[in-house]
Amino acid sequence: CMILLCPPAQLNADYMLESPFTFIFMHRFRLVSWDNTLKLDDQTFDSNNFTRQKTSFGVLWKPGDNVEVFGKLSNEFRLYLSPKGKKTSNEIFFDNLYFRWKQENSLPFTLTIGRQDMNLGEGFIIMDGNPLDGSRSMYFNAVRLDLIPWENHSFTLYFAYNPRTDNLLPVIKLRDIDDQS
Repeated sequence: CMILLCPPAQLNADYMLESPFTFIFMHRFRLVSWDNTLKLDDQTFDSNNFTRQKTSFGVLWKPGDNVEVFGKLSNEFRLYLSPKGKKTSNEIFFDNLYFRWKQENSLPFTLTIGRQDMNLGEGFIIMDGNPLDGSRSMYFNAVRLDLIPWENHSFTLYFAYNPRTDNLLPVIKLRDIDDQS
């Protein structure tokens, strides 16, 4: 059964209200599986099969044309199919929480302060601010200044602080997930 709701092709502009808020919801489901990759020995059974699930909810607030505030909470956990009984942590964390100000007058710039994703260029040099967490998050705790002196030219200056263990924003620990069979 599938239900499809379609808005009318054209709405009267008098009924349209522009909101300064944008809400974001995302869920990603991935199945990961590999055999004999840890010891490279066909005689040893070291199969790993698990689902990797990430859910995020965010709110973007744009009170004006040149200011925005964004916050996003995320949760990523793994559910192991094999080896049986392997535990994984389950937590809710601040994936993003930043303030951004754009100035478009004499020297255009954008200033972003807080927890933010940064993917500079193709992401080869600057992309993932956290080692060893895979696809859990990509944030940097940073102050970033993007200067645009000429059309199609920009300079990016940033300072990032990413400690080994996140101690800047609270992390809500949920119960560990383990195999109940």
